[in-house]
Amino acid sequence: DMEIKTYAVPETVKIPIEVKNDGIVLKKVAGDKVGKCEIVAYSKGDYPVYSPVNGIFTDVIQGPAVNGFMDMQYAVIKTDGTDLPTSPLWETKADYSKTELIDIIKRAGIFNEWAKGYFFDFINKKTNYRKLIIDCVDDQPYDLSRTAVLLNYQNEVIKGAEILCNAFGIPKTELLVMKNFCTESLLKKGIDNIDIVKVGGKYPVSPEIVQYAHKNTALRVGVQCCRAVYRAAYFGEPQISSIVTVWGEGVQSPANLEVLNGTPTKFLLERCKAQGIIERVIGGGVMSGYVVSTE
Repeated sequence: DMEIKTYAVPETVKIPIEVKNDGIVLKKVAGDKVGKCEIVAYSKGDYPVYSPVNGIFTDVIQGPAVNGFMDMQYAVIKTDGTDLPTSPLWETKADYSKTELIDIIKRAGIFNEWAKGYFFDFINKKTNYRKLIIDCVDDQPYDLSRTAVLLNYQNEVIKGAEILCNAFGIPKTELLVMKNFCTESLLKKGIDNIDIVKVGGKYPVSPEIVQYAHKNTALRVGVQCCRAVYRAAYFGEPQISSIVTVWGEGVQSPANLEVLNGTPTKFLLERCKAQGIIERVIGGGVMSGYVVSTE
């Protein structure tokens, strides 16, 4: 099922800030009101951390990071249940220079999902990229989050890629999909000038994509990252949500969900009607994932 269900607002969100607290600059204290898309802290000194909800800032706590390998600092916000529209956080325009777009990417807190980190950190400002690679490769069993994003938000993904190419002066765009990708007929018009490259081989195919990108001096960008670039450039929106696939033997209603940053895993399991005793939750995919807390 390629449908993406929109998020519900949980009672509390725990927004990841930083592994260490050395570079954390808090903009709120306990008891402060917080608005949706308002900056609550800076990580690494100058990376903005946005609240995805309206509510009350309650605390900064320490807990296991998503990958389970280290502790993370989290901003805790108790939500008020509202989801009001927000005004653009910065001035938007039709065309951006390379420097302007890089600044927007950083200010929007855009995450490049294939790299599991801030997109800004993976841009080499001195490189003259020859290709833009849109990574839509779902190479792990049952994970359809990238394909679902492409099929549901194709126009936003493609426009995000166009914005990047125009600003960086990249002459060619390619869309990478798995070799068994069988939904080309579902793609809408507007993709004619983009080459579809089918990636073969067994899991994991990421090393092959890394080599391919390096060989072609390419900027590799995830589909969700492309969409976030579009929304930041056109609407002045920071990235406060992402799309995940929830599935497993203990899940009655597996689904692709758009979820707010900081949404507890337990909340997602409840939405997908988890049943019985859940022995463990694996994040990041069944083949290369890690045990995560249900909280």
